[in-house]
Formats: sequence, structure tokens, C-alpha cells
Amino acid sequence: QGVDGRGYSEAALALGETLFGTRATNVRASVVRDTSVTVVWRLATNPDIVSQKVYVSWDGGETWRFNTASDQGPLIGNAVTELVVPSLKPLSNYLFLVETLVTGAGGAIRSFPSQNVLTLATAPQKVGGLAATQVTGTSMLLGWDPLDTQELMGSNSVSYRIEIREGDAPFPDPGPFVLPGLGVSSFQINGLLRSTLHRIRITAVNDAGIESPVSDVLLATTLG
Repeated sequence: QGVDGRGYSEAALALGETLFGTRATNVRASVVRDTSVTVVWRLATNPDIVSQKVYVSWDGGETWRFNTASDQGPLIGNAVTELVVPSLKPLSNYLFLVETLVTGAGGAIRSFPSQNVLTLATAPQKVGGLAATQVTGTSMLLGWDPLDTQELMGSNSVSYRIEIREGDAPFPDPGPFVLPGLGVSSFQINGLLRSTLHRIRITAVNDAGIESPVSDVLLATTLG
């Protein structure tokens, strides 16, 4: 038998329906985005419905909140059958349920949870902290702030594209250097021209194939 978010069995909830009215049913996702999900459901038939609430769980039903930022969501009207749940995380699993609030002894009656919903990946954050150290006449060591969390990567992993050009020459598309691997934060570039200004920038590409905004351009001049 199914179990709801509070550990009640279907039989127990069926008895509750007999005493207090019918719960909302067919709770499901209609629109899934990277940080929000539109939840729809079939309205409970109890004529004494006062309002409703939508809850989300990201730990398989152990914890129920309105979203990852708030314990309590808004009370919604007794005829509403759709709500956008915001403040979710990309590429994460969620369950949803609808709580129906009724007058009198009915109290609050929760639906069974929805099927698992996986939010979409999103673009990685812009890479920051790009800097050049150990500069010689023909080489330099590039470093940057790595994207090392799912929130920063917009997915589960990223690779980096480094683009470098001399003077005012246009940047290539895509960049010549691709660095796979989570946690990578430096790269040694060799074979540079002496006494030359180099323009360097970096982007991150996650495992969903989505590229970040381009970093600020770094200007670095090799030694003579």
C-alpha cells in the first residue's frame, strides 16, 4: 500500500476520506524548468474546502516544505488546480503533494505524492577570478575560481574552454583549450610570443552541453 508524506497508509487515508471528505488527486507536474515546476491536480470533491496548500519534498518524502527557501507556502483558493513552485534547484529530484483544508472536524487532508520530477539543467555561472601568474617570455599559469557545486555548474559536472589571442586578434570559436574534470582551477599555457599582450577569457560547459557566460577578459603580457 502507498504511504503519504506523514507515513499514513492508503487505508488510513481512505478512512479519513469517509469521515472528512475526498483529498486532491492526480498531482503531477505540467511544466518543468530548471528552478521551478508547475504543479497541477484534480480538485477534492469535499464541498467544505476552505483553501489548499502545495508542498514539495527533495528527500523522498521525509521532509515537506513549500520550496527550498520557505517552510510555508501561500494559502490558495478552494477552486485552484495549478501552482508554480519556485526556488528549486536545477537537475534535482522532487515530489509534490496538495493539502486540502476543510471546515469543521475535517482539518487538513493531504493527497498522495506525485511521481518523481527531475528539474532541468541550467547554464553554469560565469567563471570568475581569472588571473595569470608565473609569467615568462613564452608561458604563463592561468588560474580561476572553480565551479564546484551543482548550483554553480547548473548540472553535475563542467569542463572549461580557454580562449587566448594576441593583441586585438578576434577570439576563436570554440576556444582551443578544453579542460575536462570537476575541480580544475588552473592551466599552464606554453608557446607564447615574447613581449606580447595576450587577451584571455574562459567559459564553462556542463554535461548538459550548456555554456556559461564568457568571463571578463584578462590582459597579460609575456616578458621580453
